[in-house]
Amino acid sequence: MEPTESRIVLHDVSHAYRQGGRRVPVLEGVSERFTTGEFAVLLGRSGSGKTTLLNLLAGLDVPEAGDIEVLGTRLPALDDAARAAFRRQSVGMVFQSYNLVPTLCAWENVALPLTLLGLPLGEARQRAVDELATLGLVGLEARMPHELSGGEQQRVAIARAIVHRPPVLLADEPTGNLDLETALDVVARLVEVVRAHDITLLMATHSLEVAGRADRLLRLQGGRLVEARHP
Repeated sequence: MEPTESRIVLHDVSHAYRQGGRRVPVLEGVSERFTTGEFAVLLGRSGSGKTTLLNLLAGLDVPEAGDIEVLGTRLPALDDAARAAFRRQSVGMVFQSYNLVPTLCAWENVALPLTLLGLPLGEARQRAVDELATLGLVGLEARMPHELSGGEQQRVAIARAIVHRPPVLLADEPTGNLDLETALDVVARLVEVVRAHDITLLMATHSLEVAGRADRLLRLQGGRLVEARHP
């Protein structure tokens, strides 16, 4: 792929949720492009639509209007099963609430994307253990999620999202439960992976220190996506 190729394209995307029987708009006519290897940060107050936008880009939700292309695939044109298969193959996600499988230990959670893609268990385990080590979790590989702190769970979730080197990585407040020093270390690791593998990273964050590492800042306000200055 050429470095300037668009990996994510939004065409006039609008979306809303229902509250008490009324429609509450969240996104209104959003159009934007994100290119190969780009690290873009989404800023905006709570409730501004950052998580909604990430869920749409992951194919977890379908926009009310407009179109979304990821890696040239029109997500709204796919059914639920096809979107899930596309996401498993091509998109890494870090959720605010971690979404770790409670019955799997740390390395098993991280290895999950690899095993779903058909990698032999032994190789998947080694890659998972190596990824956990780069995020400072040596010795915690066999711990269950409930035995880990919130920050440790968050790092396991980040390792799971990047272990299979997806072309697109979507991260919703991935450093929200980490102290600043650890957060910056984790972001440095993410940037290292993004640069080495030409991954497109779109991250929602409230941290201006984390945002300062991005190539581009965008702010969601009034349902629109606008360019923002570096802090």
